[in-house]
Amino acid sequence: RIIKKDHKTFITLNEISLIGKHNYSNIIAAATTAHLLGIEESQISESIKNFHPIHHRMEHFHTENGVKYINDSKATNIDAVKCALDSFTQPVILILGGLFKGGHFKELLPHTGNVNAVIAYGEAQELINTALRDSVRLFTSDSLKQAVALSHSIAHPGDIILLSPGCASFDQFKNYEERGDCFKKYVLEQI
Repeated sequence: RIIKKDHKTFITLNEISLIGKHNYSNIIAAATTAHLLGIEESQISESIKNFHPIHHRMEHFHTENGVKYINDSKATNIDAVKCALDSFTQPVILILGGLFKGGHFKELLPHTGNVNAVIAYGEAQELINTALRDSVRLFTSDSLKQAVALSHSIAHPGDIILLSPGCASFDQFKNYEERGDCFKKYVLEQI
């Protein structure tokens, strides 16, 4: 919950549709600014409750048989993937890959405590495989479509299937939006 300085609850986390600890500080900053501008507390909390994330940014778009599907196609670098992984306590199947932009996939290791599997796809799959294979259960796939099918086949109720690629999309898609839209389409085809 987010509390006010008088120690009363301002809003509970289950009332917020944004996923991720990194978003809570943004919410606090926005709420504080709105308060300083004289906006009523009830209007601020209602705005936060009714705010929905932008597509392709930690977008929870589907749940089926207890498995949640999160589209974070905008996560095109390692730091964004770290934030995504740190947002969950549930078991995660991470779909990672695309066109490598730089960085070190080994930097993800301290953030993989709840990762049940990584599915590496696209041009970066060998780099991902080399960096992570000794530390996490890892699968490789040539395409995002195959990665989605594989993730669906190994998922269990309570799992999160997270597309947070840590790479550019240009090896298979024109941009991250197309990649995210295809991810959602491929997921719904599996159901």
